[in-house]
Amino acid sequence: MEALGLDDQVLDVYRHLLHSPSARVGELADALGRHPREVLHHLCDLERRGLVTRSASGHDRFTASPPEMAIGALLVERHDELRRAELELAELAAAYRAGAGRGLSEVVDVVDGRDAVVQRFAQIQHSATHEVLAFVKPEIAAVEPGDEAEKRALERGVDYRVVIERGVLDRPGFVEDARDSVRRGEQVRVAATLPIRMLACDRRVAMLPMRSGDGAAGTGALLVHESALLDVLLDHFEAVWREAAPLLPTGVPATGTLDPVDVEVLSLLLAGLTDRAIGTQLGLSVRTVQRRVRSMMDRALASSRVQLGYEAGRRGWI
Repeated sequence: MEALGLDDQVLDVYRHLLHSPSARVGELADALGRHPREVLHHLCDLERRGLVTRSASGHDRFTASPPEMAIGALLVERHDELRRAELELAELAAAYRAGAGRGLSEVVDVVDGRDAVVQRFAQIQHSATHEVLAFVKPEIAAVEPGDEAEKRALERGVDYRVVIERGVLDRPGFVEDARDSVRRGEQVRVAATLPIRMLACDRRVAMLPMRSGDGAAGTGALLVHESALLDVLLDHFEAVWREAAPLLPTGVPATGTLDPVDVEVLSLLLAGLTDRAIGTQLGLSVRTVQRRVRSMMDRALASSRVQLGYEAGRRGWI
């Protein structure tokens, strides 16, 4: 109900009033354990919104309006407001494109400063309606996928496809964080190297760092709008995505094959991690990782780790 401007304290008064034909301010205050002045303030707010009315039996008594009628009216009002906002957005977007000094050839905006980059990074994800694509590199950036904006977008049903550079997996605990994202619906793959960090939204805009590398010379970003340049960036992402290896298993392993730890060890092994990196991510010793890999090779009758990968795919182990 916060979307309708109703916080929990106001709703508590309304909910309590629903269970009785009518009530005075003092009765509600006693029942809720609040000061009468606070309850009266909430009742006046509810009355202004049409959720309560004065009782016919007395002006000092309040009665709740039917939720279907009162809250339904608020929903219609908010829907109309959102529709007007959509129309205003379309007009503003048209004005932005046709603004003085901004021609069709100007497809790149510069975002300068760390705070501005963080703000625009969140705005892109908040505006996403169906798809977000990302390249993640080991260098520390102003922001990284995995923030609150990403979580909310996933909850809205936005598809996330993220390719991480193998060096990112040197960060302790990264796989555990990625596992949480995968549970929410994100797809994560690993590539040996990536050309640059990138975030792209709905195939209409992409965000790139202003400088390659660690950005020591300054913090800034480039916004690439719909254009041939954006098409090239998206095509490159798709090419990298096809060749990248899944970080974590996405299917259902064959019944009675590997235990969950072996599945994760094998997945990270196929993603190109070293035994030490696998152990760091899963909290295992290098010797334990090697022992598990050797055991899987024996079960698969594989003479090498490359053959183990082939047999694992053929047998449905991952």
